[in-house]
Amino acid sequence: MTVGEYCTKYHSLTGQSKVKLSDETVSVSGRIRRKHNLGENLFFYDVVQGHSQIQILCNNQDYSKESKLSFEKINDLLRRGDIVGVSGHPGSSNTGELSIL
Repeated sequence: MTVGEYCTKYHSLTGQSKVKLSDETVSVSGRIRRKHNLGENLFFYDVVQGHSQIQILCNNQDYSKESKLSFEKINDLLRRGDIVGVSGHPGSSNTGELSIL
């Protein structure tokens, strides 16, 4: 789905704190506009596509252990400007920002 479609479909999650729709999985792609972290186990990415933006919330606890790259390695590789594809659960962050977890 596009970032715009994601924002439209899950807009109702905006403003709600710590919501995670564990029964749904979505995939989107876009360009990393901003990357920041809170410690070693929590990274945030602002991903844009066209005029739409969402937050990707990467928590080490939720990271697939089946991946060929470790959580640390994949987050070290990603930079501002990279085009990425992301799969995860729709939700919102502690501050109520629409996110993919």
